[in-house]
Amino acid sequence: MLSTTGYEQLYWITRLDGLHYALSWCLGLSIVAIIIYLIGLGVTACEDEDMLKNWKKAWRPYRWFIIPFISLVVLLKVFVPSKDDALLILGGGTVLEYVETNKDLQTLPDKAVEALTQWADGYLEKTKKVD
Repeated sequence: MLSTTGYEQLYWITRLDGLHYALSWCLGLSIVAIIIYLIGLGVTACEDEDMLKNWKKAWRPYRWFIIPFISLVVLLKVFVPSKDDALLILGGGTVLEYVETNKDLQTLPDKAVEALTQWADGYLEKTKKVD
């Protein structure tokens, strides 16, 4: 794994958050384009058979672009984490790595861990009530 500083990690987390936001817009615009296409298809189907053929012919090149584009955007949207998710992954991974490698933490009695868990649960409940 590449060794990066905390500043570099935070930079890339914020950049990925921007990409996540842009992908949301791309997905929304693609869905709007498909809805417009389907509405136009329905309108032209009701009016004239030749007009329907022209409409389908006009959209044929875009159809081969829109379907892979939407698929790519959806895949990227799923696999690019938001800033909150990325910070959780980074923080949780760092804590888990520290817990696994630290011998002192592995020798803590179970009662101490349970007490810490209860304290953390109580603290989280208080912060949820304040929000």
